[in-house]
Amino acid sequence: MDTKNQNFFANPDKSGQVVRRIVALGVVCMLLFAMVSCDAAKEPIAQLSLEGTSWKLVGIVDTETGILRELEPTGYAGRLFTLTFNTSDFTAFAVANEYWGYYKANYETGSIVITNFGGTRILEPLDGKLFATALHFMQSFILTREELRIYSLVPEGIVHFEHFNDVFTNSYLLFKPF
Repeated sequence: MDTKNQNFFANPDKSGQVVRRIVALGVVCMLLFAMVSCDAAKEPIAQLSLEGTSWKLVGIVDTETGILRELEPTGYAGRLFTLTFNTSDFTAFAVANEYWGYYKANYETGSIVITNFGGTRILEPLDGKLFATALHFMQSFILTREELRIYSLVPEGIVHFEHFNDVFTNSYLLFKPF
């Protein structure tokens, strides 16, 4: 390599203007990044809400084994095993009936209280009664953009429904957006 090329690589700009420009550009970029970061930190993070969402049941997940069990009947498209939340009320469809009620969700604790639960009165076949009972006795939930998990438990003393606690104790209903 000749000496002219060696000098260029050793000191490409004797006056240092290129280096100063690069440093100045780096400082400007860092300041812009800092300003954008501060503005983004001031914006509130949008909290997920049940309000205005619709969900389709995937199945019941056993919390101990992770096994998913689909409710019967399976393979039906449409409104079977769906749940829609409005501002303070919800509607749901099982196999033969439509259900509704009011809910109050606490997003910090994940608790949910259901009141005025009702529905049409056609005999629910297959797992329709299990689905309706789980909705009626919702206790808590976990909500993400991709799924809704509902945990249910029948209170003591409601003898007609207590046998469902064998299913509800170690499981949750898994929903996906609909």
